[in-house]
This record gives sequence, structure tokens and C-alpha cells, in this order.
Amino acid sequence: SAEDWERRWLPWREASFVALADGVIVGCAGLIEDGDQPARAEHSLTAVRRDWRRRGVATALKQATIAWAAMHGIRQLYTWTQNGNEGMRSVNHSLGYVVRNTSITVARDLPLA
Repeated sequence: SAEDWERRWLPWREASFVALADGVIVGCAGLIEDGDQPARAEHSLTAVRRDWRRRGVATALKQATIAWAAMHGIRQLYTWTQNGNEGMRSVNHSLGYVVRNTSITVARDLPLA
């Protein structure tokens, strides 16, 4: 739902941005406050419509979040990217992000047999 999307991906409205083409949203990006460290923030979802990918939209959106963070006293930004999302990994790398650690998620269906 729109409410769920807004709650999960737009928790910091002032640090959220959209890209428009002819009045239609073609991409979005934002930041999430780090409650433990006010000088840090996490990148929220950065997403671009498939037909608008590879045109610099994600880079421009992330640059907007970086500029906003710098103007508001944020000293460090961090993000995560799933394996297989080479496009976003490339965007992050081009903006100077470096891999600091790797996370492995394990899961199991329930109930346990």
C-alpha cells in the first residue's frame, strides 16, 4: 500500500527526493536517520523505473541525498546492496562508497520439523 511504502521508505521526509519526467515519478531516493549516531545516516531505497535506468537518474538522486546530508551536518552515509544489483553497486562505487564488510543472511521455513 502507499501507506506501507511511505512508512518503510520515506521515514525522513526532508531527506527524501524524487526524479520527475513530465510530472511522473521515475525514481526516488532518501535517507534514514541513524538514531544511535546523529552524524550518520543510512541510504534508504534508491529506485528508478526500468525504462529510465542507465540515464544517470540514480546517480543524480544519490547526489541530492549526499548534498542534503552535507548541508545538515551528516558526516557519514552508509548503504547496503544485494548481490546481483550490479547497477547500484556501480553507482555507489562511482560516488566513492567502499565495501567495509559483507553480510550473510540465512533463513529457514517454519515450523521446524
